[in-house]
Amino acid sequence: MGDSRAERVVADIAQFERTIGASVSDLLALDGLQNATDSVYASGSMVEGFGNKHSDIDIFVVGNSKPRSDGVVIEKEQFAISIHFLGERRIDFEYWPVEHVHTIAAQLDGIHVGEDFVADKLAPVEKLFIHRLKVALPLVNPARLADLRSLFDWRRFDGYLVQEATHRIDGAIEDVWGLMETGRLLDAALRARDIAGFAADVGRFAKGETNPLEKWRAASLARLQTRGAAGAAELLNEFTSLQFPNPPPLMSADAEVESYVRRCIAFADKAVRDVQG
Repeated sequence: MGDSRAERVVADIAQFERTIGASVSDLLALDGLQNATDSVYASGSMVEGFGNKHSDIDIFVVGNSKPRSDGVVIEKEQFAISIHFLGERRIDFEYWPVEHVHTIAAQLDGIHVGEDFVADKLAPVEKLFIHRLKVALPLVNPARLADLRSLFDWRRFDGYLVQEATHRIDGAIEDVWGLMETGRLLDAALRARDIAGFAADVGRFAKGETNPLEKWRAASLARLQTRGAAGAAELLNEFTSLQFPNPPPLMSADAEVESYVRRCIAFADKAVRDVQG
């Protein structure tokens, strides 16, 4: 089992190099990481299969290393980004102190999914970090990456994202009926469209597609369909039809907008019922 896993990582790295048109050693050399003792891994859209020739490459360094001082370094509250270019391709090295990773893992462990109001208990950057750790491709010290992953309860993370999306549906439904009552039909239709997006999130998060970025919502749904996940085709088709209704509701017609709102809410109700059983 261990040998097959190692072989798969080697194959994945080879595919990653073909995709980006550069070797891992060339990437690591940009920030002096050839002999790093910390966990170094690739993640982001180029690892998930969502990227393109214009996408940045995201490299994570978790441990005690610091960015090289001769590059462009942006200091964030929890991490630092060192920016480089390889040809026309931007490379972002994110440096995370390992204690911050332990803090994020403890925050997730402290969330009682199904009991708490969980919305925003993890910051957007923390949710994205957890997801990118989940899908990471180890480049240096794979055992250290395995140690980092072992800190996280992945089922709890899935459940957290599902419950957060469900809370957002509830809030948006309150908004949309208030907008309808005050005659703000365009705002109501747009908020109903948000409901359809949150419903799609409920469905994809529950099936393990945990990328929290809305720009990859449709790509996540399409990948679920490609993988043959139960109900994935229906989820993607209904989401798409609500994002681009044909014909669209006439914004001066209360009944048409209300019909669209009800369709979005019905989609959300079904998505939540399917997850909750």
